[in-house]
Amino acid sequence: MPTNVFFDTGTKNEQDLYEAIAIEQIKIQGQEVFYLPRKLVAEDNLFTEDRLSTFNDAYLIEMVFNETEGFGGEKELMGKFGLEMREECSFTVARRRFEELVSVDSNIIESTRPNEGDLIYFPTAKKMFEITFVDHDDPFYQVQNRPTFKLSCRTFEYSSEVIDTDIAEIDAIETSFTRDSMQYQITLEQAGAITSEMALEDGDLLLLDGTSGAGADAGDNVLSETEFLSGSILAETTTGTRLDIINNGGLSFTEGERIVGATSGAIAYVTDTLDPMGYDLITVTEFSKGEIITGQTSQVTAEIKELIGTKDYIVKEDYIVGDQSTDYNAQNDYLDTLDDSIFDFSERNPFGDINE
Repeated sequence: MPTNVFFDTGTKNEQDLYEAIAIEQIKIQGQEVFYLPRKLVAEDNLFTEDRLSTFNDAYLIEMVFNETEGFGGEKELMGKFGLEMREECSFTVARRRFEELVSVDSNIIESTRPNEGDLIYFPTAKKMFEITFVDHDDPFYQVQNRPTFKLSCRTFEYSSEVIDTDIAEIDAIETSFTRDSMQYQITLEQAGAITSEMALEDGDLLLLDGTSGAGADAGDNVLSETEFLSGSILAETTTGTRLDIINNGGLSFTEGERIVGATSGAIAYVTDTLDPMGYDLITVTEFSKGEIITGQTSQVTAEIKELIGTKDYIVKEDYIVGDQSTDYNAQNDYLDTLDDSIFDFSERNPFGDINE
C-alpha cells in the first residue's frame, strides 16, 4: 500500500467533526449577513451579462468577515467620473449551512453553491458586495474534506437592477440610486368612460382632478394622490370649446346664433347643439361656471353647469429662463448677451483678408 493503513486521516467521523467545528467557529466569530441570489431576466450570451437582473429575496446567514484591518482593494479612487469606491473583501460560509439555506421551502436559490454575481449585504458596514469568485477548496482538503466556501467580493456597483426583498434597508438602495426611466413613465388608466387616473409604472398614482365633470375645477389639475402641499400641476387653459348646460326648460339654442353671458358679458356663437353644446368665443372674457346665458335669436336661457375646454400647456410658451424680468434666479439670458462683447464668432480668414 502507498500509505500507512494504520493512519487514515479521512474517516467519516473525522470529517463530520471537522465540519461541525468549522460551523461552530463561524457561528461564534461570524457576522450576520444577507445573501441575495441573482435572477437572470434577459441574459446577453455575447457579453455574458444581464442588465435586467432582479434580486427578489434575501436570506439571513452567518459568515466570517476575513479581513482584519478593514476593507482591501483600491478603496476610494478619484476617476474621470468622480469618486469611486472600490473596496474588496472576502467572506467564509459553511457548505452545510448554505445547503440548509437552499433547502428552505419556497426560496428562489437555484444552485447548491454561492454564485458569482450574487450579492451579500453586510449590515454592520451597511454595504452591499458582489461575489466575484467562489473558492471551493480553501482550506485545501483538510482530513480530505472541504467544509467551507471562501467568497471573494467587491463593492456592488448598482446599475438599475430591481431589488425587491421586502427588507426596507436593502430595498432603499434601489430607491436611492435607480436611473431606470421606466420608473417614471406615465400611463393613462382608463377607469370608465373617461380617464380618471395617470399611474406611474411603479404603482404611484396621479389623479386627474374632476375629470368626471363634477368638480369645481374639472380637468384643470393633476393632483398627487395625497395632494401634499396642494400638489397641483396647473395646465394653462385655452378657451373653452363646449358648454354643459342645465335648466334650459327643454329648449335648445339655434346653431349659429349668438349667446351672451349675463355675469361675464362673454359673447360666443353656437357651433353645434350637441350635448355638451359647442361654441366659438369671440371675446377675450370667458364664460363662468354657474352663470346664465341667453340666445340672441331663440331667446332661450340656460345655466352653465361646466365649461369643457382644452388644457395644453404646463409652462408658459414665452417664458425665458434668466431674463432678469420674470426669472431672477438664473442668468442665462444676461450671460448670453454679455458674451457677445467677449467672443467674436464672425467668420474671417485666419491668414488675413484682402486689403487688410
